[in-house]
Amino acid sequence: MESKTDSNGKVKIYLADLVHNYVGRGPFMFPINIGYVKSYLQKFHSDNLDVRLFKYPNKLIEAVENEPPNMVAFSNYTWNEDLDAKLIYHFKNRFPNIVTAIGGPNVNIHPRNVHEELENIDPRSLTNFLRNQPNLDFYVLLKGEFGFLNLVNSYLQNDHDIKKMKSSPIDGLAFINNKLSLDKIIRGKDPPLWRNLDEVPSPYLTGVMDEFFLQKLIPNLETDRGCPYPCTFCDWGQALYQKMEVFPKDRVMNELEYIVDMVNKTKNTKILCIPNANFGIMEQDLDYARKIRELSDKHGYPRKVTTFWAKNKSKRIIEMAEILGGDLVSVDASLQSMNPKTLEAVKRDNISQKDYLEFLTYLNKNGIDSDAELIYGLPEETRESYLGALRKLFDMRAGMMLNYHCRVLNGSEMSEPDNLEKYGTKTKFRLIDIQFGEYSLDSKPFKAFEVEEMVKSNNTMSEEDIFYFRKLHWLVNFTWNYKYYRGLLEYGLSHHVNPIDFYNTFTENLSKAPKRIVKLVKEFDEESKSEWFLTREELVEHYSKPENFKDIQNGSFDKLHFKYGFKTLLECPDEFDFYMGQVAKDLISRKDVKVDYKKAVDELIKFENMFRISFKNLDISKEFEVETEKFGEFGYDILRWKQNAYEGSLHGHDMKQNVKYRFYLPQNQVDSLKTYINQFKNINPLFTLRKMSEYMGVSDLFYRVESKDIKDYKMQVENHVLHTSKLAQ
Repeated sequence: MESKTDSNGKVKIYLADLVHNYVGRGPFMFPINIGYVKSYLQKFHSDNLDVRLFKYPNKLIEAVENEPPNMVAFSNYTWNEDLDAKLIYHFKNRFPNIVTAIGGPNVNIHPRNVHEELENIDPRSLTNFLRNQPNLDFYVLLKGEFGFLNLVNSYLQNDHDIKKMKSSPIDGLAFINNKLSLDKIIRGKDPPLWRNLDEVPSPYLTGVMDEFFLQKLIPNLETDRGCPYPCTFCDWGQALYQKMEVFPKDRVMNELEYIVDMVNKTKNTKILCIPNANFGIMEQDLDYARKIRELSDKHGYPRKVTTFWAKNKSKRIIEMAEILGGDLVSVDASLQSMNPKTLEAVKRDNISQKDYLEFLTYLNKNGIDSDAELIYGLPEETRESYLGALRKLFDMRAGMMLNYHCRVLNGSEMSEPDNLEKYGTKTKFRLIDIQFGEYSLDSKPFKAFEVEEMVKSNNTMSEEDIFYFRKLHWLVNFTWNYKYYRGLLEYGLSHHVNPIDFYNTFTENLSKAPKRIVKLVKEFDEESKSEWFLTREELVEHYSKPENFKDIQNGSFDKLHFKYGFKTLLECPDEFDFYMGQVAKDLISRKDVKVDYKKAVDELIKFENMFRISFKNLDISKEFEVETEKFGEFGYDILRWKQNAYEGSLHGHDMKQNVKYRFYLPQNQVDSLKTYINQFKNINPLFTLRKMSEYMGVSDLFYRVESKDIKDYKMQVENHVLHTSKLAQ
């Protein structure tokens, strides 16, 4: 079957922003990127094109087999690179006349004046990308709308003839034509800067995105594009992406209203994503915050907003945080490192520690949680400097410690050969969480595996250091970030026990731990090392084996920091409580303490146990059921201490008579939990809990608490959204 125009004479174009939904439901975002491309095409070709959008592989495969298009184009990210390549190979071999194209940041697009030799020696360069994919006709450069419109125009003007299309450069595109230039890319002019992005019609207001509200996806909305910071580890850091472009304010306001209206009709999500690089950097962002708060209060959506905040915390950010409050957002400080040598090496201009401390103090007092982001494995970072940063952040009472393992991203300056060589960066490869699958085209099955390249060592940090931090960060994530033992760790800090010392004691004294805890830690160590491979090919060979593929198909591969937190809650919560209490008593006993710390630790452990929702008996095949009310008596007014952001000593809240607390779940919280479980349902309960926790608020994992003994006294856990990746698909 040959590709052809449809019965109305329209050219069929399939645009695909694919994710693997083979084993899980996400969380995945709306394909807003290709939505912008479609709405831009319709601006110029409203009558002669039939443009269809795809998020999932099998739907695209089915459409191509049944109705072959004239053109098929893919977004190129780390989470769909292998899938794209294999589909292009299969589509092109079966339908040779299909025009194939790719666009996206997952390739090193060097500036035009770069020396030709670098293009040849850099394995990640655009030239080598095109050389390695002979079935790929065109690469769309940078701004996708501009280049793809030119591709369509060329296709129409050249009678659908690929050879004619490649006879001269096309602006916004790159390709190989050996007749014009042997084994070198032909590259048209780069897209122009659009100061006003209203050049691109709204994919929401034009109805382009309507079909995706019917699916369990997260709406995402850009209010601007670009990032002024040249960080070497980020593909936003390229000079080509550093100039800012802005969407009109009135349009964004209308889009927000439209999204809320559609979500309330379909009720498939509680989350809204603003995927800006620096939300709050523009003056109008303050008005967007007000609008989001207004819509949330009026309609109950969004319940949670995820975004990337502006790097420098201005008064505007503080005002936005105050408007959105702790229930809708958390605010991050993207420190990435606190080591001056590292910051210089990665071209990072951070806010000062003094400014951050003031900002953090404000957030804590106003019940708004904060993120402190660090990346281990960056150039010039050492074990000692990274631990020092963590200690400082704990002393500052940072709301969250988001520790990311350094990933070498195609398109970033860090991925270039001279940068890797300069800092002695060595890497290994790991499967990307849930981004794999088995598919069939023309009755021929094939597997695809997406891979992330991680720093295993460099000149200043060894592989042993990397594995030390992986285990440390599991404990940080579970006990501090998820707040399952936040009160206990805050009590330790009040007695000058830094959580870093707590975690080191935890791992160094396992001979005193319950057997199930020893087993848990051993399994974490083994799994954290077994998931790494020296090459992509070795990884693919391993997971392609039937027994290994079946394991990951059933949810065995997971993000370990999150997996082992929920594994603890499902398998050994009581033993973990006991050992945490034991470690706390041991460390505090070494200080000059004249209070009954043993009683305090026991009460805190009891409170933390009652405070958390139990998922121990979760049955995915049945409707979620949970105890909605319970009571407990305590000798300390732990709630008052928590409400005061843990200021002062818990012993200042010692009660003459026990205080009785009511732990309860409002119906809207129960409903929200059911929605999350259904949205991310998988046969593996552990997998389901981990996936649903990635974007939900932490407060939804805990009971609300009140005391009838103390008038008008209620409290809920500080809220937060846990991003496991800043590359949400």
